[in-house]
Amino acid sequence: MQKVAFSTAIMTLLLLITTVAPRAQTPISSGALHCIPLQEGNRTIGFRLREGERMLADVLFHAHGALYATRVQTRENQLLFSGFRTDGTWEIGDDAVVSVSFTQGNPYPQVAFRIPVKRFSAVVWEATHGKQPLHLFACSMPGAPIFHQRGWVIPTPVIDDHVMHGAFGTSSATIVSAWSPDWMYAPAIGAYPMPVVGLWKPDEGKYIAYEFFDARLTDHSERNLGSTYCWQSGQAKQFFCLTLPYGKPYNQLRYPQDGDLFASRFRIIYHSSLRYEDDPNRFINEYIWTTYRQRLTSAPTMNDLLWLPREYRLERFPTPALGRLLYRTQNDPFSLDGNLESYGVDWDSPIDFVYAQKNQQAIAGLHEDLAQLAKLAQRFTVNGEECVAWRKPLEGDWRPQFGKNVPTLHNVNNWLIALAFLDAYRNERNAEWLPILDGVVRWSKYTLYTRNCYPDVPAAMFAW
Repeated sequence: MQKVAFSTAIMTLLLLITTVAPRAQTPISSGALHCIPLQEGNRTIGFRLREGERMLADVLFHAHGALYATRVQTRENQLLFSGFRTDGTWEIGDDAVVSVSFTQGNPYPQVAFRIPVKRFSAVVWEATHGKQPLHLFACSMPGAPIFHQRGWVIPTPVIDDHVMHGAFGTSSATIVSAWSPDWMYAPAIGAYPMPVVGLWKPDEGKYIAYEFFDARLTDHSERNLGSTYCWQSGQAKQFFCLTLPYGKPYNQLRYPQDGDLFASRFRIIYHSSLRYEDDPNRFINEYIWTTYRQRLTSAPTMNDLLWLPREYRLERFPTPALGRLLYRTQNDPFSLDGNLESYGVDWDSPIDFVYAQKNQQAIAGLHEDLAQLAKLAQRFTVNGEECVAWRKPLEGDWRPQFGKNVPTLHNVNNWLIALAFLDAYRNERNAEWLPILDGVVRWSKYTLYTRNCYPDVPAAMFAW
């Protein structure tokens, strides 16, 4: 593993150790937000974030106590953890340090760390911890249905057991790790479009995450770190963390090498009222724009698409075509024969077109399909609100190699089917379709994620 160079922030942190006189160990605060060291006997195992009297989260140096500090000092608006020790399953350098700081102009605490791996043996590690990555900064949110990583909202087993425990084989199990069905994959944070990892619990409005934008926009020191989610590991449950290093490939277990140095920084961002109708990506993007706007690369004034080969250029708008909305699968390599499916309609308004053309044959077929889809719609209640959605597939199942529990209500075709009802309603004003449309709108609030965007790889990374 290539050594990570000291960043300016890390050098400043180390300078503070020797130049600023420490005070006794006390919590640090910024307004109503407090950061409190977590003690376990004579060990400091992490820190707690509290907003007023409400606990936000505990952040542990390691989920099982394989890393702890023996010294904690308070310096201005900074907690400094040092004198790090391990549980004996690996060796850490004497100059390891972690700081938590409040800085002017940003309400969220910054965590900076320098973790030198002196010696690591896979045999010794696995004898105690089994097959799992060396990880830092474990943060648990029990009951959180959404793992938010690199901009994707990924379901945890709280809401969808398929992704981690139902999918298997190279064709499907791409987000679950190869070392355990209770761990997700551990991609490189340096490759994230949005360098953020966290958990979201919308029924309580809770969201907490680590963001690495400052590192991304300066020294890129996050590049050797990974992040992941763990459903359960011993007594530790439902937490996200950083991995040292990232998986390579991303769902494969990889350990650090002797002498590796991991040094970077992130901010712990949180929201106390991010609910079903909200969006963590919108929250993050607004935060990015507010905090880092002056450091972001500007967009070009005009998109240049002249590089497109001629055959990919649109010469004229195609004539909208409306086929039947329902079909049976046959000789499909992914779905079982005889599945009943519906794609819905495209966004080029084919239904408006057939009404404008007074194509009575197509309109009659549409009526027949909508009547059947109305019967196939699943009606259910979430938080007292009546919702409507369609199972994918409508009838049948996937082929066995894709694992268990592939059929789902969390699929994009819900809205393409609903679009057919909406377009038909716009032309006919059939009041019988309104409860279906209202139900789909309500389901849009609670769906949180989609899974089966692509039937061939229902848990694939590009399908979220």
